[in-house]
Amino acid sequence: MVNSVLQKYIEKIKNLQDKRQFPHRPFLLLIIIEMIESGELYENNIPFSEIYKNKSSFFEELIEVFNKSNESEDRHPSINNPFFHLKTKGFWFLKPQKLQSRSAGTTPSPNQLLSVNAAAKLDDPLCVLLAIPEYREIFRETIISHYFSNIRYEVEKVIEEQRRTAEKEIEKDIEEYSESLLEDAGRPFSSHKKAEAIQVGTPIRSAGFRKRIMEIYKHTCAVCELHVRASSGESLTDAAHIIPFSVSYNDDVRNGISLCKSHHWAFDAGLISLSETYQIIVSPCMSERGPTSSMLTELRDKLIWQPRNTQHYPAQDALAWHREEVLKQ
Repeated sequence: MVNSVLQKYIEKIKNLQDKRQFPHRPFLLLIIIEMIESGELYENNIPFSEIYKNKSSFFEELIEVFNKSNESEDRHPSINNPFFHLKTKGFWFLKPQKLQSRSAGTTPSPNQLLSVNAAAKLDDPLCVLLAIPEYREIFRETIISHYFSNIRYEVEKVIEEQRRTAEKEIEKDIEEYSESLLEDAGRPFSSHKKAEAIQVGTPIRSAGFRKRIMEIYKHTCAVCELHVRASSGESLTDAAHIIPFSVSYNDDVRNGISLCKSHHWAFDAGLISLSETYQIIVSPCMSERGPTSSMLTELRDKLIWQPRNTQHYPAQDALAWHREEVLKQ
């Protein structure tokens, strides 16, 4: 089944346009693939504003490479051109609906697309395939080999340079978000925030939250004090939300705690919680058998491993929510 769906979209991609005269649609798809790869696109929604603001230079570099290999050509299409015209290929759908139904005979200007908050959505099965690295690579290779085999090296060089640039930008964004979380700890705690207050994408937000929690807890499980790190810096501990992010929209470090994977599961399952004095509460509903029978029960009333700065302690409001809403009684 997967192979037939994959082949269906490969054929669609091979029929985007004349492979010698019009490179802009394949180039836009290469850019979309790179954005998925880097985590810049984490849901099936592609805002034109993001493409226009952050990827126009990437697009122009690819066009320049193409023009150099086709001396009789001098094409300089704006990125709004393929963004609009890909809608005719059966896997790219525009929002608002009036853009999808608009005649393909005229191309909206960048300002027109920006003014209506234009966005694109991929066909859902294609989006699923592009989320899987091995299939993503198949699509990338299909585009390059079908349209740009004569300039493969040049195209791949531009892509590699853009990857390095994107990685640096993402690292910067993660660091900035992580720093903002530390600043928030000096303000009154709010257990719940509005979803629209989150201004960064999920991968950056998640990485920034983990970075800060790991630094505060020194990669140590607050419950069992497990501390295992690889030479690469990775650790066995997770940055856990006390009130789940899906409920609170809150990455405040006081809504976080460092837990090993076993105790993260137990915390989320309501088998353990924390008291007002930061002692471990073990659910009376919990039962243990076998060689791990003391993994949780012997932790009852144990004081957690606490951060050095009291401003970073788990917030009382968050712990109260967890005891009331999650802990099994």
